[in-house]
Amino acid sequence: MSDRIRAESRSDGSDGSDGSVRPLRAVRQALLMCAASLVLALVVAANGPTPPRVVRGGLRSALYPDNWRPGYRDAKGRFLQDYSYAGYHNGEKPLPAGKHGKIFDVTAQAYGADKTGRRDSNAAIQKAIGDAEAAAGGIVYLPAGTYALSNGLRIAQSRIVLRGAGSRGPNATKLLFVDGGRQRHSILVGTREKQGTAQLLARDARIFDHHVVLKDVTGFQVGDHILIGCKITEPFIREHRMTEFWTERQQGRIRHFFRRRITRIDPTTRRVFFKTPIRYPMQLRDEARITKVTDLTEECGVEHLAISNATRKEEDAWAARSSWAAVSMQYVSDCWVRDVRSFESPYSAPFHLRSLGVSVRFSKQVTVADCAFARPQNRSGSDGYGVCVTGGNEILVRDVVCRYCRHGFSASWPFGSSGNVFLRVHSVDGIGYRNWQHRQDELAGTRKAWPSTLMTSDYHMHLAIACLVDNSVIDDGWLARNRRHMSANSGHTSTQCVFWNNRGKGRLKSYQYGWGYVIGTDGLDVRTTEEQAGPCGRTGKEDEGTAPYDFTEHIGTGSRLSVKSLYEDQLARRLGRGVRE
Repeated sequence: MSDRIRAESRSDGSDGSDGSVRPLRAVRQALLMCAASLVLALVVAANGPTPPRVVRGGLRSALYPDNWRPGYRDAKGRFLQDYSYAGYHNGEKPLPAGKHGKIFDVTAQAYGADKTGRRDSNAAIQKAIGDAEAAAGGIVYLPAGTYALSNGLRIAQSRIVLRGAGSRGPNATKLLFVDGGRQRHSILVGTREKQGTAQLLARDARIFDHHVVLKDVTGFQVGDHILIGCKITEPFIREHRMTEFWTERQQGRIRHFFRRRITRIDPTTRRVFFKTPIRYPMQLRDEARITKVTDLTEECGVEHLAISNATRKEEDAWAARSSWAAVSMQYVSDCWVRDVRSFESPYSAPFHLRSLGVSVRFSKQVTVADCAFARPQNRSGSDGYGVCVTGGNEILVRDVVCRYCRHGFSASWPFGSSGNVFLRVHSVDGIGYRNWQHRQDELAGTRKAWPSTLMTSDYHMHLAIACLVDNSVIDDGWLARNRRHMSANSGHTSTQCVFWNNRGKGRLKSYQYGWGYVIGTDGLDVRTTEEQAGPCGRTGKEDEGTAPYDFTEHIGTGSRLSVKSLYEDQLARRLGRGVRE
């Protein structure tokens, strides 16, 4: 599919030189066919901004020059944040592998799990997990085979790894949760954090800052986990043009934007330092503050497993909007999900899952890698997601495929999702329904499911901040927009998010509050302004209040970018490993 960009003239009569690309076919053909000097002339004449440069055989973004450093801005104040802090230990350590703790084999005599799938192995596996927790850590190992489970598995302590022999092939470890299991999450890692000491900021915190200044540092120490947030005040709502949507449910509430860990405290200046930078202004006007939290679960992994938790009767999966997940991590730090795949239920084909694949909730620095999820049963409302990041910071989702989901990939929760990276993911064949009746109508042939143009990956709720979709394949779509009254009056769902070097057959809508960025695409239908009302019979445009139009660059020529992955390039720079061109 050829790229199409709908970036009409603004209602205020501006000329579009704010970074939007207008659909001038002749200019676009010239960009592809003319020599470099002619390209320069045409782009300067048509769009105004500094034209792209060919660097070492490829194109370079004007916002990411050879000498880029965090804080670099162009003449219009546009900038890219540093996304390299996403993932396990901020991407600075590889995921643990091999024998790095005591092994608890669930088929050993002490536990007696049945790998033939004939007997329920729930109690046996949970006992092995309990013994590993009592030993202050270990690897709970499930040899190849099929394990039938009547209930969910729970990991509540740090340094526990649930490991199988692999997720595919004849030597896979398969977990078959009978009728979905009786608990909401098939594998649940983490408990609930506890909030403690809170202190107001003494000075506004800015984007790129690695510290905050407090009124009093008493009660905080190095190593503490903290939340950084503010009150959603009337001026904050008005500034974001969201009076119609955020006033009723958000005004006056404390929302935690960022999850950090203290690395240093200067008691003289009352500065508290942390590794990952601030990604959005925290203002005294909004009573910005930090809050100490404890009881996070750390250094846990779920890996090398195949999972199915579909219910025997499809309608049972629709009985409640429950967001049942195959793997759920909540209130964790520095954990991972690796090589986990869904598989077709033997008694509920073609379905794999009851609802969600992986859910990461209120956590930071988690890596989800080398996974695949498909065919959930319940694909309505808050169900049917492949990978859902809820209130998470610096979550790295890489090399993951989601197929036939309501939303393949999503970042959600009011104001709490930031710095998340989706790297080399593939979102394809999105499909969804309003409710169970809608699904029944489809089965009866009287109504169609919602298509992939609507059931896409997305930023789902209030103001996801500075997330990155990087070097990925989008064959259904990805949406960053003003969702207005949908999903609890979400309004603006994103700001400062970047789409970098993506391709596919889907539609990419980037209608972000303030600046958003679409840099390098191939094949995608790219839109930076909406001409029609939103889906599902809603009124109003999805780009309302999002001006200026988002920055676009190298549309249709993403394959020629010299930097293929922004995340990996920034990580290499930060760690001093050299930049790969």
